[in-house]
Formats: sequence, C-alpha cells, structure tokens
Amino acid sequence: MTKANIVDFIVNYKSKKCLIIFYIIALGLSYFLLVAPGQSFTSAYFCDTISLLNASYRVSLGHIPSKDFYSAIGPLNFYLSSVGLTLGLNSGVTFALGGVLAFILILTPGFMMMQARFSTVSIILVSVCFWLLIVVPIDTGDLYNNLTWGLFYNRHGWAVLLFLFYVEPRKPTNKVKYLDGTLIAIKEQLVWNICRTNPLGV
Repeated sequence: MTKANIVDFIVNYKSKKCLIIFYIIALGLSYFLLVAPGQSFTSAYFCDTISLLNASYRVSLGHIPSKDFYSAIGPLNFYLSSVGLTLGLNSGVTFALGGVLAFILILTPGFMMMQARFSTVSIILVSVCFWLLIVVPIDTGDLYNNLTWGLFYNRHGWAVLLFLFYVEPRKPTNKVKYLDGTLIAIKEQLVWNICRTNPLGV
C-alpha cells in the first residue's frame, strides 16, 4: 500500500459500524475502569470535590439548584452526578457515572455533526481525545498523578465548546443544514447547563 493510498483511506473512509463499535468500547471501558470498581480516589481539588458531592446529594433528595441552594455552575452537572446516588451506588463512583452520562450527551450529537464533515478514522481519533477530556478524572494541564473529580465541569464545558467551532460540511444539503442547526442548538443548551454563568467554566 502506497503512502497516497494510506492518506486517501484516512481522509475518505466511511463506516458507521466502526463508529458504533468505538462508541460501545468507549462506554464499556469507562464503566469497567471507573464505575464497576465501586470506589474512587482524589488527590487534588478536594474542597471542590466535596462541594460538588454535597450539591449532588441535595439534588438526589429533590432539591433544585439555584432555588434551594446557590450554585455558580450549571445544574446539569449535579443532575448527572446525582444519578449514581439515586441508584444507590457508592458516593465514590457517582462522578464517574456522571462522566459516562456526560460522554453520551456530548458525543451522541457530536458524532452526528462529525459524520457530515470527517472520515471515520478522523472521527475516531478526535473522539478518543474527547473521551479522555470528558471521562478521565484529570484536570486539563495537570500531571497524570493528580487524579481528581473536582472541576470536572471545566472539561465537560470545553468538550461542548469545541463542537461549536463550525466546520463546513462536505456536502451542505438542506437536510444537513437543518440537522446542524438542531445539533448546535442542543450544544448551546449543554454549554449553558454545564457552564452556566461563565462559558469557560472557570
């Protein structure tokens, strides 16, 4: 296989089956590595982690963010994190499950947006970066051993914001344009509900 053939394969190869397989593998790895062990570890931003856990507990008890308690970040963070507590899971993995749910919410419309623009290989490479950004408990710019669930809303907010950088579709048909408009509106709502008062999440 020549160099030109390899480049052509990377740029033009399309396969929905490969994307679905990657999606399932990413979700499976996230669950078995972070949720299934039933416990977690944090070595940085401990106060932020406890504050987020407290807010997630309150939401699981029926409290409403910004009504029953003040929060400077979007309510979606607490609702996703409270799912694990509502299901009776250990508080150590509630943020891990929230990260998996955030990955589903962000990447599902993200895959639909990228399919009209990039090849399957490019989508998978970009999605691996999104998976690491959303799911792995390390804040951007930190060392690999600074594991923490604190400030996870920063990483989720950045992941959504990256999808709002518009790239022209390969074939901008009316169907693609309508789908783009819908998906971008969903992404903007995710930005608001994750970042809330500051679109950079800081």
